[in-house]
Amino acid sequence: MDRESLDRLRFDRRLQNRRGWLAPGELERHVAALPDTTDKLTTLADQEAGAAASAEGGAAGASAGGAADGATRR
Repeated sequence: MDRESLDRLRFDRRLQNRRGWLAPGELERHVAALPDTTDKLTTLADQEAGAAASAEGGAAGASAGGAADGATRR
């Protein structure tokens, strides 16, 4: 394997328990060096609120359209 492939595998969760694979403290240093990506975080509550708002908008339009259709048919 080339060096780049080994570097990617070094911190693979499946290989962490191998004897001699990681030096003590190496995983902690690697995790501490990772970039902060909390600005990309989306919560489930945000997604549910967006889905509820779009569903309410669709339901209001459907019921208003249904009333107009019923009035026209009479």
